[in-house]
Amino acid sequence: MMSGPTVWILLRDLSRTGVPTALERYARWHAETAGRSERGSLHVIARFGGPLHHRLAESVSSLTVLQAHDRSARWANAAVSRADTHFRSKVGRTAQRRVWAARRPRATPDLAVVHGLGGAALADLVPSGVRLVTHVHELDMAAARALRPDALRSLLGSSTSVLAVSAAVENFVKELTPTPVEIVPGSVDSVDPNVPRVPWPEDPTRAPPGSAVVAACGDPSFRKGADRFVALAHEVRRRRPGTRFVWVGGRPTGGFAEPTGPVEWLEPSPQPWTTLGDVSLLVVPSREDPLPLAALEAGARSIPVIATDCGGLTPLLGPLDAVVDGRDIEAFADRVADVLTSRDRAARLAADFGRIVTRDYSTDVVGPRWWSALHRAARPTATNAHRRIRSRPR
Repeated sequence: MMSGPTVWILLRDLSRTGVPTALERYARWHAETAGRSERGSLHVIARFGGPLHHRLAESVSSLTVLQAHDRSARWANAAVSRADTHFRSKVGRTAQRRVWAARRPRATPDLAVVHGLGGAALADLVPSGVRLVTHVHELDMAAARALRPDALRSLLGSSTSVLAVSAAVENFVKELTPTPVEIVPGSVDSVDPNVPRVPWPEDPTRAPPGSAVVAACGDPSFRKGADRFVALAHEVRRRRPGTRFVWVGGRPTGGFAEPTGPVEWLEPSPQPWTTLGDVSLLVVPSREDPLPLAALEAGARSIPVIATDCGGLTPLLGPLDAVVDGRDIEAFADRVADVLTSRDRAARLAADFGRIVTRDYSTDVVGPRWWSALHRAARPTATNAHRRIRSRPR
């Protein structure tokens, strides 16, 4: 008989974005590695489905999806908004929650986890008196899209503890609540050290056109800096004609995504690194990014990374001289061109960042931290017994 806690995990969707991907990795580690006597059970409740459904279902005791979704390739970018609008127009809030409550897992939880602030919409499904943990994967802009400020403060104040994916998120949360905060970041799976690395020309200063590929990943939005990526591509190609710029995550809807522009826009992929092929450099041009998993995945693959000063990557890449001011596109382009031109610099940057990722962000390192944090929160103590779910974010 399992002695670990029964945990409900609430999240918005099962897309291939960072929040669901992080959960899938935690859950897979838990299913494969956690000691049987401490394993407990994980029950995931997602408001919307998505392409991670089957992978996550293999690692948890139950997986409940409350609303149907559009299964198109651009599901994560467009269909959720359409489904939200449609659902609100057809049924009232009370009827909606009644439907959700009928679908929740039968197992009574010892602990509920709001995994990403988008999962707060499901907090009313949790039985009264159950302790709550909120795992925050967002900074200001993303948090404002998920919850009103008063609802966010209510959620954090009702939590036994708060988990944050980076120091930047921890600082953001501490400005809102006195609830204890612990850093539990996203993670990357181990990569075979024998995987072939990016082929560099013998003389990078005379590299033929098209020999370098600069990549970016994610939702092509203002927050992720897709417009900056286009501007960066124009500037770098002045210095190094023929350099390819590829974005995996779909084509943006803004006017900067001209068909004849310098960026190749690829649809979201279950295997983005296979889709990208040989990558010389990953850039993170975001205006706000708590801790992008794509950057950690690049580090695990010995691909150099340059990021804007926007969140969780700054303390990791800053000491490596790989953080730039995203508002200064010319300086950004100079740094990118410098890495593309210097094979030694690129190799040092990739190796140094790779060591950080392997040491601190592998799933085998982060998984135990995640489960330990939940296990502690599930135990009634003098400090957390009074922290019950007093009110729900509206």
